[in-house]
Amino acid sequence: ITQRLQQRLVQAKEVGDRAKEGQIYCVIGNTHHSVGDFSQALEYFTQHLSIAKEVADRAAERCAYNGLANACEGLGDFTQAIEYHKQCLIVAKEVGDRAGEGRAYCRLGNACQGLGDFTQAIEYHKQSLIIAKEVGDKVGEGCAYCRLGHTCESLGDFTQALQYHKQRLIVAKEVGDKAGEGCAYCHLGIVCHALSDLRKAFEYHK
Repeated sequence: ITQRLQQRLVQAKEVGDRAKEGQIYCVIGNTHHSVGDFSQALEYFTQHLSIAKEVADRAAERCAYNGLANACEGLGDFTQAIEYHKQCLIVAKEVGDRAGEGRAYCRLGNACQGLGDFTQAIEYHKQSLIIAKEVGDKVGEGCAYCRLGHTCESLGDFTQALQYHKQRLIVAKEVGDKAGEGCAYCHLGIVCHALSDLRKAFEYHK
């Protein structure tokens, strides 16, 4: 696949199609990311970002920032990933993409969790939840509840985590997300166990 993409990249350069060249850099970056070659992915996403800025394509620019952030997370560099996610957020706000803004907050929360900054992660996930409700994104809403529950678990706030996972369960049932429903029951069991409510934990795990 990479060889064919490289051929397409050469063709795009030959005809001077910078936008197409940038798109191919993005695809190649994603290909490397999918096989765990994060350093190489980082290089291609950097090329994609450079071209996106050159041709003033804000959507492509945001895509490049997201790819760069994901690659940095793959390399364990959550501090740099946060900076790239912040750039995604800025672009989303500038173009008025509320759903994209919500996704950026979610990713910022995830990166902060990776960094161990759970308090900041909660704030970002709360922003993600607010926007998901605003735009009617039930999947995003469920994801936000799930992330908030996980983060509260990390902080040892199991009572609050229980409430978030219950909300996650409600949303999962509403949208018919059986995998999400199962995940919610699993975490409800874990939290109840931490709260020493073993009978309830047993029921959730069942």
